[in-house]
Amino acid sequence: MRSKVILVLLLLAGSCAVRYSVRVQGIIYNLKTGDFDSARKAAIESLRKGSLLYYLELGTLEHYAKNYKKSIALLEKAENLREELYTRSISKEAGALLTNENIKPYRGEDYEDVFINYYKAFNYYFLGDIEGAVVEARKVDKKLQYLNDHYDHKNAYRDDAFMEFLSGVFHEMSGEFNDALISFNRSFKTYREDYARLYGINPPPFILKAIKRAQLKTGIEIYREEIDTVRISPDKSVLIIVLEYDFIPEKREGEIVFSYTTDRGITKYRKIAIPYLPDTEITVPAIRARAGKKTLIFYEVEPIYKIAYKNLKDRLFRIIAKATLRAAVKGAVEEKIEEKLEKKWGTLGEVTGIFLNILNYHTERADTRQWSTLPATVLASYTELDPGTYPIRITVGGSLLFSDTVKVSGIKLIKIRKF
Repeated sequence: MRSKVILVLLLLAGSCAVRYSVRVQGIIYNLKTGDFDSARKAAIESLRKGSLLYYLELGTLEHYAKNYKKSIALLEKAENLREELYTRSISKEAGALLTNENIKPYRGEDYEDVFINYYKAFNYYFLGDIEGAVVEARKVDKKLQYLNDHYDHKNAYRDDAFMEFLSGVFHEMSGEFNDALISFNRSFKTYREDYARLYGINPPPFILKAIKRAQLKTGIEIYREEIDTVRISPDKSVLIIVLEYDFIPEKREGEIVFSYTTDRGITKYRKIAIPYLPDTEITVPAIRARAGKKTLIFYEVEPIYKIAYKNLKDRLFRIIAKATLRAAVKGAVEEKIEEKLEKKWGTLGEVTGIFLNILNYHTERADTRQWSTLPATVLASYTELDPGTYPIRITVGGSLLFSDTVKVSGIKLIKIRKF
């Protein structure tokens, strides 16, 4: 009877881990309905307080609830914590070899690190603090430069074309035209060399307009044959609308299971759990947008779901290697315990070995954690307009997403979200 109780407890212990995507379902559901209070409550109840994902998800939530100061504070904690987490805990690493990767604090992906500054920059902008937004733009520049210096062409995410463009926009707003020109030029280069090849995203035409505007402001010419045909109106204002669509697809768990027979004739099972993202295509419904009588054209500029997919695929070999090592370590520990107990207690050692095998099998879980409130993809429009006030109306898939009268002067930046 006692053996059966132990077996049940082990099975329960192995199956109690809840996938991260399940824990954030309440947050995402309430965001979709616009119930920010319930989304906040779901985040506080379902996420481990003080963890990186706690700050990331809550920081994003407060951003969309227009609590920009709260969002900045939470994302600042996330950014600081991520830096701290790169000092590894040896005990946590050892524990992960005996259980699974979820025991370790989540450190975040490179693109998630960059998107911290994306949200912080917009928070400052919406608070009317352009200098604060520029500080975040400079952080983006440094982070992307680090990725460029440390990663080769084998790594899909070593630069971010859209973040470079936004960095240029904030630099231009603050009158830092040289920095704006550098960022716009790098954006075009990354779209053409990386995004077109990896994600099927070509440079949106407005990047060349942004470059030409910055060239006129600085008097510096960066030769690109494509710029010769670009026509701009320097005296006009620019309306930029960033449209975030849907949620990034959830990470899933795949597994490789194999069995073997021990010298004692006992069949045992091993499982290697691997996180993966579905190779999918997200289609944005038809967008109809106007500013006064002017039709606004949107281009896909940041396919985050494709970036996440490629980023995870880049690390797949390392993930499998670590999971295989973990299976080997678990097996070795299991056999050692069984051998020692068998010498002292006979068949108890064999029974314990079976229980340990069951426990190891069920505690092997893939790390499916991610920043789940990020959008799946981002689109943008860039339109030259005479300075003035315009009624702006945007529908996505026939549903009204934005309707307001907006004053456009200099550079006007609007960000909207379709959950």
